[in-house]
Amino acid sequence: MIDTVTFTGGARLGWIQATWPFGRLSVAPDQLTISLAFAGRYTFAPSEVSSFERCGFASHGLRIVHTRADYPDTIIFWCGARMPQVLDAAVRAGFQADVPASPPRRGMSVRWLAIAQLVGGFLLARLVLRMLF
Repeated sequence: MIDTVTFTGGARLGWIQATWPFGRLSVAPDQLTISLAFAGRYTFAPSEVSSFERCGFASHGLRIVHTRADYPDTIIFWCGARMPQVLDAAVRAGFQADVPASPPRRGMSVRWLAIAQLVGGFLLARLVLRMLF
């Protein structure tokens, strides 16, 4: 049995999302609570959590897959590199924390906004150079 362990990070509760330090995940015996400073608190018993899923690439998000119809479908805690500690605390509290490995990513990630900014910057620089010379 463990005492309450609390982690601070970011969180997404439904469509509301905030970065560190506004999210909080507390794990106590037979209870997991995730809260966001201005969006409320959601508490789960082990029987209400079907699984945990990894999400995000660099931010190490932990999605809580649950069976509560009165809670938002998407509940994610962004825990950074502390994912092993969060999962260990959940297991010690009585939760099944079998997290499947993330599937291998294929292809190359493209940030269309960054490409548009580069092209726009290039065109602007070209226009300024034409006006000067």
